[in-house]
Amino acid sequence: MQLRLVKTLLWLLSILPLRLNHAIGAFIGLCNWWLPTRNRTATRVNLALCFPEATQQERRNLGRQSLIETGKAMTELGWIWHRSAKELNAKIRNVHGQTHLDLARQQKKGLIIVSPHLGSWEFCTVPLAWENRPVFMYRPPRRPFLEPLMISARTRFGAELASVDAAGIKHVIRSLREGRCVGILPDQEPDRANGVFAPFFGVEANTMTLLSRLSSSAEIGLVMMYCERLPHGQGYDVHYLPADEAIRHKDKTNATRALNASLERCILQCKHQYIWSYKRFRLQPDGSRRKYR
Repeated sequence: MQLRLVKTLLWLLSILPLRLNHAIGAFIGLCNWWLPTRNRTATRVNLALCFPEATQQERRNLGRQSLIETGKAMTELGWIWHRSAKELNAKIRNVHGQTHLDLARQQKKGLIIVSPHLGSWEFCTVPLAWENRPVFMYRPPRRPFLEPLMISARTRFGAELASVDAAGIKHVIRSLREGRCVGILPDQEPDRANGVFAPFFGVEANTMTLLSRLSSSAEIGLVMMYCERLPHGQGYDVHYLPADEAIRHKDKTNATRALNASLERCILQCKHQYIWSYKRFRLQPDGSRRKYR
């Protein structure tokens, strides 16, 4: 019953023009800001930690806009998951930094695309669909009944998915050896055994070490990517940026510092479209849990 309801809702969102789809998402985001929601609380805590030099009004404006964009990210799922490849590609307005992607693609042992939860991370699969069977790493959703739906939507143009577990990592390593493209979003909190603490906007954050292991070979291409959501449903601008080569460093602390610095460079270009409602700093270096309230 729940799955049928979600499918129906996503389909209804998919038949709307993108401008109207995003307007609905913006309203949902505003409700998240106006009401005393957990997302609003987490957003306020994160922005106070990451931008202490900003005024309270500046952080309030940024938080409000961030939740509006997060609302759009929710509703555009239906649009991205149902529209044809032709319709999706028609929404790519500009591509910035194409040379960074081209240089990274020349490496012999595959290509890793690194993307933060910035802008429309779901749309990042669209410009990469032409790659030879790209592999996108993912975390299973909290509601297991949604996983088959998500897998079906993300693989409909020939991509493959690999979960962040032992079997999925083996699949990714094998794919890189075959010279394929792998996409990864590394700005979520890993379990303690697979992360080390590194500064993220000046705050110590438990940061995944998986990326440094996957990219340790200099023959693997490495590039940052995000898709900026344009106003009024116009579409998306695709951005490619160089990744800090120190991400490959054998020392986990150096590698994760470089990773977070690369993520910050992307986010600062479009910080109102970052998912500041994610509880990025829950685990603290002393082992305690930060209370988001």
